[in-house]
Amino acid sequence: MWSNKQQNQLERILNHPGLRFRKVSKYKYLLYYKGRQWYLWPRSGRYQKISSNGAVSAIFMGELSDFYHRYLTEELDLPENFGKTWSKDDEEVLYDMIELACTCRQMAEELKRHPASVATKLAKYLDNESLQNQLTEDMYDVPVRELIDWKT
Repeated sequence: MWSNKQQNQLERILNHPGLRFRKVSKYKYLLYYKGRQWYLWPRSGRYQKISSNGAVSAIFMGELSDFYHRYLTEELDLPENFGKTWSKDDEEVLYDMIELACTCRQMAEELKRHPASVATKLAKYLDNESLQNQLTEDMYDVPVRELIDWKT
């Protein structure tokens, strides 16, 4: 569903000073800004970064306002993999780090994600929704294994 908020955010992005764009298809835009390029699907909030050699990144998901503030105004300093789908390799690293008694913050740094994203993934993996509530910012430096009934 295309909301007025999404439409307004798209207009804000497309009218940002110095940004050039081309509509590639009905739902896809190619954006150019300060020597950087992205494909943007505004209705779904998906985007891909295109490197200078033409390589296309994995698909990221997020709010259009997050894209705007992260890449155009550079006000948000989000981790490299923020909004990116978790790969099997990412999940394996996460599980190995639980075994090594790592903290949520250490896991987030290693995976280049936000600690809240790691907490959400851990809660889903361990089928323990209360873990997500336990892993608040003041608990990011406690080894995750201490917070759960982890069998080694």
